[in-house]
Amino acid sequence: MSETRIGPCGLNAVVLAAALTIALPAQSTALPDPTQPPSYRATRTGITNEASPWALTSTLITEDRRIATINGERVQVGDTVRGARVTEIAPTHVRLSVNGKQRVLRLVPRTVKRIAEDKDER
Repeated sequence: MSETRIGPCGLNAVVLAAALTIALPAQSTALPDPTQPPSYRATRTGITNEASPWALTSTLITEDRRIATINGERVQVGDTVRGARVTEIAPTHVRLSVNGKQRVLRLVPRTVKRIAEDKDER
């Protein structure tokens, strides 16, 4: 019978493999995105502000229907989502009625960037 011996290099490789096997599962937790503001968090449907219980992610406007997606749920005018009644669905925003107050959820920012006019073209 022959006896198998592990040399110093082989023993180092075995110890390294064992250490990596133990250490790698501990590193599998997700890291937060450092580029996101602290009040935002990622969701399955998009980005939502922690201060707002509603996140508008899409609107669909056709001749015979208006549908919006709020918090991953498809809603129409008159529907209720998290205690707010949908009163208007427009291409870029949805208006909610919450305890008698109006609240607007927007898909795009209110500010629009414009191309600066070239002084020579005047």
